[in-house]
Amino acid sequence: NKDVPSIVVRNLFQPTAQGLFLPNHADFQRNHLPIPPHKEFTSIKGKPTALDLVTLTGEIYANANAIPSRSGGGAHGHLGAMTDAATYATLSGQNTAFTAPVHPGVQAAPNNNDTAAQITNANRAYDQNLMIYTTYHSLLTVIKQMIIDAVDDMYIAKLEQLYMGYTNVALGTISAQQAKPTVNTMKAVTQFLNYAASNPDAKIRFYACGMHLYIESDASYLSESQARSRASGFHYLGPDPKDLQHIATPPRNGAIVVPSKILRNILSSAAEAELAALFINGQEAIPLRITLEELGHKQGPTPLTTDNATAMGIANDSIKQKRSKAMDMRFFWIRDRVRQGHFHVYWKPGKVNLADYTSKHHSGKHHRLVRPVYLHTSKSNRYAALNDLPR
Repeated sequence: NKDVPSIVVRNLFQPTAQGLFLPNHADFQRNHLPIPPHKEFTSIKGKPTALDLVTLTGEIYANANAIPSRSGGGAHGHLGAMTDAATYATLSGQNTAFTAPVHPGVQAAPNNNDTAAQITNANRAYDQNLMIYTTYHSLLTVIKQMIIDAVDDMYIAKLEQLYMGYTNVALGTISAQQAKPTVNTMKAVTQFLNYAASNPDAKIRFYACGMHLYIESDASYLSESQARSRASGFHYLGPDPKDLQHIATPPRNGAIVVPSKILRNILSSAAEAELAALFINGQEAIPLRITLEELGHKQGPTPLTTDNATAMGIANDSIKQKRSKAMDMRFFWIRDRVRQGHFHVYWKPGKVNLADYTSKHHSGKHHRLVRPVYLHTSKSNRYAALNDLPR
């Protein structure tokens, strides 16, 4: 089944309060786990093929199956932790679902009238439940790291973008510090984990609407360490734009993709950073356009917003090139796609650009103010004018 590998990897990378952050390489012995059949997963060079994913999936299954667990019938180790319920039932032949263990919490103090035997039994039960949870969590952590070691960073980043969404700005910066962490890195990790634990019910609401793709693109120049910049986007669906020369911004809808990544290139200007953001968002959009077309929703040129007039001019061939000839030639891919009619790049001010939020670091106060804009809360109003919203 060609969908099984993606299911496995998606399940592993779903964010939880315990599983968002990966340590430096840790082997199974150091995490108190039995030695699995695969010490390392087969390295995948370049873009993973279907065969690569099938091989990777088999190795993931084998390692998970080798770690004993009483859940899911007890005969297939932690295999159920790598799949959804239906896939586990098919692979294991078990009717008993695999249930992920939860942390037992703080051990309760014994009652005054408990006997020594009762206290011993309670301690033993607590230790056993804690070990079950620790084994499960350690397995997920180690297998995630093994996947990261086996797959090129740019393809792992796709998983981060899909499931981390709005957390990418913080996580991207933290992940860039993994090789040389500092005390501040630990503080940032702790702050994010505290946020995740205190906001467990974040929701994105999707409204019935037209099925035409809209994209808002933004970049923050020199906002990351080592003189790097960040590109971000906000992709959502809305009504078919009737007049590309006078596009009316549709009511806000739930984001279907929120790319936010640190650019590896050292860019020479804010305009080049914005052009790079158009390039990244355009590449993200092509599979979405094809999918929507194949579902029967005809796509005209996708409206693609930027708040940089120079980047818009380069993309639309409306300015004369001089110094811009020195920009990375890959970024001019977007110009070719505009010529083909795939995109319509136009300018809007940054204060009404939905991608502005995910391109920069913000204070806690600002995150709270804009939460109703990007997530669904009781204060959300998709028709509110963007000019009136806190930015």
